[in-house]
Order: sequence, then structure tokens, then C-alpha cells
Amino acid sequence: REAVIDNGQVDIVIGTYTITPERQASYSFSDPYYTDEVGFLVNKASHFTSIADMDGSTIGVAQGSTTKGLIEEYAKAHNLSFDFVQLGSYPELAISLYSKRIQGFSVDKSILSGYRSKKTEILDQGFNTQSYGIASKQSNADLTKYINNLLAEWSDKGELQKIYNKYDLKPASAE
Repeated sequence: REAVIDNGQVDIVIGTYTITPERQASYSFSDPYYTDEVGFLVNKASHFTSIADMDGSTIGVAQGSTTKGLIEEYAKAHNLSFDFVQLGSYPELAISLYSKRIQGFSVDKSILSGYRSKKTEILDQGFNTQSYGIASKQSNADLTKYINNLLAEWSDKGELQKIYNKYDLKPASAE
């Protein structure tokens, strides 16, 4: 995503773009518009209700994502263990879950929401809360200010909440 900002292909990047101190050092970020967390999509028939219930399960994650490392840290801190399958795309992970080759598919809950089916659900419990922002070049401070004003207006008028409701998104509580 950084490359398309740097080379001028786009003026802003939106969409599950986590605000981190490292990114803020290089890019201008808006105020957060959504707070998410790592979650797990599971088959309802598995009867998993918590991450601990999944101890010993095989979790599917996207190749090259940070999710596997985050789950490993969580597992170590909570005395759990997981096996992993890393696949190249979210649709492949969803198919693996639907066909029961994996017991859980893990990524940000907002992404998982697009892969729910009648036979799957997202566990309520998640971890690693993170906020999403809209990024642009550091030199675009005026654009960031404009975006922040829009976000504040949309939040005050309930427009952001309407979007969350439309897509059944449940913002995580900020840590």
C-alpha cells in the first residue's frame, strides 16, 4: 500500500490500514474510523465459544500476514497451542474451513465478516485491538485535516454506525 502512495498512484489509502507508530513516522494518518481485532471464523458445528476452546486446533492464516505470529504470541501467553495452515488467499482459507480441513480461519474480524455463511460464525472473543485510519503522504496535512473533519461529521451524524450496521461490523473496544 505504501508504494502506491509513494509513487503518486493514489492520494489516500483506505481499507483495513492499521495505524502504527512506524507507519505514522512515514505517512499522514487520519483519526481512527474503526477499531478492529484479530478474530476467528469457525464452523458452528464445532461448538467453539472461545479461543481457549480451540486449543490444539489447526488455524488457517494468509501467507505473509502477521496473524500467525500474533496467534503464536497469544497462545504462548495463554498456555495454548495451535497448528497452522498458510494459504495464499482469504477465499482459499474460507473453503478450507467450510470443508473442515482447518478448524478456524483467522484474520481481522472485519475481513472475516465477508466469509460468514449459514454454517459458520465469528467468535465473540478476539485479541490485538488495532485502529484503522486513512493514510496519505506526510505532505498532505491539509488533506488529513479535511478527512478528519469528515470523519467527525459522519460519526456525529451516525453515518459511520450505519455502515457498521449494514455490514454487521462490531467495532472492538479500544485497549
